[in-house]
Amino acid sequence: MKIKEIISKNNLKRLFRQYKGLGISISLILIIISIVMYIFPLTFSYISIWLFVISIFLVGLFDLFAFFFGNDHNKKVPYLLFKSIFNLAVSILIFIPLIINSVRYGFTNALVISSNDLLYWVILLFGFILMINGFNKIIKANMVVLLGGIKWVEITIGILYIVSGILVMFLPLNDTVTYLIYILATYLLIYGIIILIELLTSPTLKDFSKVIEPKKSKKHSKNEDIEGEVIDIDDYKKGE
Repeated sequence: MKIKEIISKNNLKRLFRQYKGLGISISLILIIISIVMYIFPLTFSYISIWLFVISIFLVGLFDLFAFFFGNDHNKKVPYLLFKSIFNLAVSILIFIPLIINSVRYGFTNALVISSNDLLYWVILLFGFILMINGFNKIIKANMVVLLGGIKWVEITIGILYIVSGILVMFLPLNDTVTYLIYILATYLLIYGIIILIELLTSPTLKDFSKVIEPKKSKKHSKNEDIEGEVIDIDDYKKGE
């Protein structure tokens, strides 16, 4: 079996330019988000946590709809029904305190109270996961040696995980959330700047707005089409 594919250099350039335009947009969005996170760390955490809860609720509704009215692949799949009920139950249990607190204290105060309660459990779970990973690394340190790693490095990383988990769990909530948001914002800012510099310094970004018209190919021309041939390995071995 032989497959022949013709790849045009002009088409590749156009494709790269389209992707780089999207890459620049994404890098700028990352930089803007990181700046907003630096200025409003708690507000950003509140918005993020409720968007996550709303997304869980919507995914539960979508899965429930797919279970009853979806195609043959999804319809009447027990796991899909379980996942939809679980997501809906978790999101509703999170929304109930918000509704109750809204009646008691007003929506704005209730949103702050419920957000802090929710963030507390998220941070607690995050710290617990860090500690579990730390203990896991210490226990499996001997296995790393068999793979060519260094035992004391793995143990040190495990201890750092455990200490970080304890600090996350027992530091004041606002300080912990702000600290984690700053770390995430720094990562997004550096990552966005690196992507932006790489794309702006790329030579293929020149004349981005111009549409490249395919030219008539000549012999030994840069615009000539490239033919690539993929050969079945079984046929290749038989021919030897």
